[in-house]
Formats: sequence, C-alpha cells, structure tokens
Amino acid sequence: MKRTLVASLGLLLMVIAPVPAQAASSAKVGGKCLKVNSVNKVGEQKLICTKVGSKLIWKTQKRTPAVSTFGELRDGPCSKSQLTLISRHVSGQLSAISKRDWKSAYSFAAKSFQASISEAEFAMIIESSYGLLISNKGFAFQECAIFNGEIMQGLVIQDDMQEILYGYQLSYIDNRLGIVGARALAEGKATSV
Repeated sequence: MKRTLVASLGLLLMVIAPVPAQAASSAKVGGKCLKVNSVNKVGEQKLICTKVGSKLIWKTQKRTPAVSTFGELRDGPCSKSQLTLISRHVSGQLSAISKRDWKSAYSFAAKSFQASISEAEFAMIIESSYGLLISNKGFAFQECAIFNGEIMQGLVIQDDMQEILYGYQLSYIDNRLGIVGARALAEGKATSV
C-alpha cells in the first residue's frame, strides 16, 4: 500500500513539474499569460503579463529611456538621478583603471574621445600621467554641474599620501553618457602614513 502511494506521488510530480517550464517557454507577445505583472524574458525581449479587457496577455515591457534622466542638458546643478548615473559611470571607469582593465575602462569614454584616442593610447596616457587613478585608495564625489551642454563632475581621489581634486568632463550624446576627459584641479592635504 505504501509502495503504491509513493509510486503514485512520484508519477504525479513528474507529470505536474514540467507544466510551469512549458508555460514559461511558450510566452510570446499577444499570447495568454496567467498572472498580472509577471515578467518573462524571451531572448533579448522582456515580456510583462498585462490585463487587456478581461484577458491576460504578454506585452513587451517598455524600457524607460535614459533621456528621461538627462533630457536636454540645461545649465545648473545636476539632479539626483543624473548624479546617480554619473557616479556609476565614473566609478565603473575608475574600478576598471585600478584593475588595469583597459578595454573596460576605455568603454566608459565618450565617442568623441574614442574617435581621436585609441585604446592603446588611452592605456599609455593613464599609465604615464594618471598613476593616482590606478593606485587610488578611495574617491568622493563633489559638486556636479551642467554648463553649455557639458557635464562637469568634481571628484576627490585619494591614495596613501594625498588627496587630489579632479574635474571630470562628461558628455551625453545619442542617449549615451561618456567621459570626455579628467584633469587634476588642485592638490588637497597630505595625509600621514
């Protein structure tokens, strides 16, 4: 009796278990779905289960474009959402530079920069003139402002001996944030070791 019950439960589980996987793999735009707001990724497309009339169907999930964060660059201080994207972008490049991952670091550069400086030249410039970016022990974001369509971000970078204020110039062209350049603006206090 117990043996029959165990075998029956096992068979039942084998029959029921594949159903969700089959249902998920059959998701397609306009197809039937089961739960409102459930999300399914099909290839590169994200689908969301939406109620249309009395039916539940899969619709393409629309991405909020970065334009909503930057829009037309207006002179003045950067907004909080702009600061978030800018700090992620600059932090990403600094992280790659500290690992000497030149390909990744170069990918954060503006298209205008990449059009005039190769990845190899970029690596050479950083190695020869911007050692603090490689050996940094930390950094802190300062003021950010937009002026004449350019984004200017202050950043204090620190190593074991000093803190230096850098000015980062970024552009936002064709919905893409890019670092145009960075330069030391002022040395801060020397720190004791």
